[in-house]
Amino acid sequence: MDVFKTTASENGWAYAIENVDADDEKIPTKLKFGKVSGLIEPLYNILGILPGYRESDISMWFLLFFTLFFAMILGDGAYGLLILVGAIGYVAKTKKKNTTTYLLFVLAFATIIWGAITGTWFGLESAMKVPFLKSMVIPSMASYPEYFNVTASAQQNMVMKFSFSVGAIQMCLGSLISIRKKLSEKNLSWVADLGWLVAIVSLYMLCLNLVIGEKIALKPVFVGVGVAFALVVLFGGMSPDKTFAQGLKSGLADIFTVFLDTISCFGNIMSYIRLFAVGMAGLAISQSFDGIAAGFGGPLVIVGALVFFIGHALNIVMCFLSVVVHGVRLNVLEFSGQVGLEWTGIPYEPFKKNKKIVK
Repeated sequence: MDVFKTTASENGWAYAIENVDADDEKIPTKLKFGKVSGLIEPLYNILGILPGYRESDISMWFLLFFTLFFAMILGDGAYGLLILVGAIGYVAKTKKKNTTTYLLFVLAFATIIWGAITGTWFGLESAMKVPFLKSMVIPSMASYPEYFNVTASAQQNMVMKFSFSVGAIQMCLGSLISIRKKLSEKNLSWVADLGWLVAIVSLYMLCLNLVIGEKIALKPVFVGVGVAFALVVLFGGMSPDKTFAQGLKSGLADIFTVFLDTISCFGNIMSYIRLFAVGMAGLAISQSFDGIAAGFGGPLVIVGALVFFIGHALNIVMCFLSVVVHGVRLNVLEFSGQVGLEWTGIPYEPFKKNKKIVK
């Protein structure tokens, strides 16, 4: 600031400096990205989201989970190859490499890997007749399980379990981030976040039992939910500016809200099944266009080729829309809600040129 003030005085600049008050809610946020976490910056800019000054920075976790969600929703290795070729072509033509192109490279490779382990290449069943492509598939997650002596129901249950597991891990991580932040602030409500951690694990087990039919002892599950509920009610109202009695009174007053939030937590874990459902829908659309294209033989083979390429182009567009609707939502709502992040940030623009001076 001393250097800035001296420079301003030498050049006759007018400036305003405002100190941060403890109760100030309009403090601008400037994120300091790392080399890897900075890849998520273009998505932040597109969505117009920014964490508040006093909120947690989850950029690295946002990037990791968004990459996985992107790959699962597109779900096709050939689509990943097309994105990779497009990104390489753009860089070769413009001679420009920026954060957006690097993000595309990461998303493309992730989609290729997911397509490889599920054996999905333009949704073509014939891809499993290629030994190299077949060798990369994880049988229990194969899009065509019959080639690996796996039943369709077993394969679907495995992918659903994977989706629920990713959801539980992400939400547990959100609780741990919140606990760490509150411990540093000496905020006793971290115990309530510990309760949510117990609730997530318990409700995850309940999801597996109800949806997939896994044999799980339900008594410990309900005991876990009960203990979690008690912890949230007793400690959820705590804060550094309240006495223990005041925090306890505040928590007990919100007992019905906590009950509704517990039901909502179960719904949040269940909502991760969208990763399975949207991926399956994309595969079904691919297979439909493949079947239509295969029906054009002889002199109409060109028409079949057009149907194939146009159909998959439309599917890619719909998959990108699904990423925005579902992949982003799971990070911005479910995960962020568990962290306690509301994306209330105001961009930090210290040297913004005003069009007019307001006296």
